[in-house]
Amino acid sequence: MHLKRILNRVERHKCFVSKQVRFVDGSVEPELEVEIQPRANSRAICSGCGEKRPG
Repeated sequence: MHLKRILNRVERHKCFVSKQVRFVDGSVEPELEVEIQPRANSRAICSGCGEKRPG
C-alpha cells in the first residue's frame, strides 16, 4: 500500500492534498515529513465559525 494512501486513512484532511512524503533521519528519532497544499477546487474553512468561506 502506498504511503499517501495510508496517510489518507489515518489522518484525513479533506481540504488538502499530500504532495510529497519522505523520511527524515538525523534527529534523535526518524521523522515522517509530509508536504501538503490546499485542494484546488475547495474553499477555505473559517477558523472562527468552521464554515467554508471564499477567502
